[in-house]
Amino acid sequence: MQNGLTHHCSALHFDGRCVVVNTRRMPMKLEIVLDDAELRDIQKAAAAARVPVTAWVRASLVDQSRRHIQHCTQKKLAAVRAATSHRYPVADIKMMLKQIESGYFDRLPI
Repeated sequence: MQNGLTHHCSALHFDGRCVVVNTRRMPMKLEIVLDDAELRDIQKAAAAARVPVTAWVRASLVDQSRRHIQHCTQKKLAAVRAATSHRYPVADIKMMLKQIESGYFDRLPI
């Protein structure tokens, strides 16, 4: 502890140099510009939930982020399911690998 502050850093030695790495995440402030009506709506929603506006906004952003990630995952899974439902002509795997490898060897410099 130095000057009343706790340091959350570790030192790494790389090529004879000491590199200090901060191992603690720093909080970030986000500024959002809202018009009066939007702010009133958010204030009403936060009051209805009986939480501060900052907590309501933070929870809403986290929830929306998780929904977005889940939606993207569902879209990718749907695309994979659709692709696997088709019947494509496929060669024997051993033959395909042999053909691929022969293509690599044909291009090697002599």
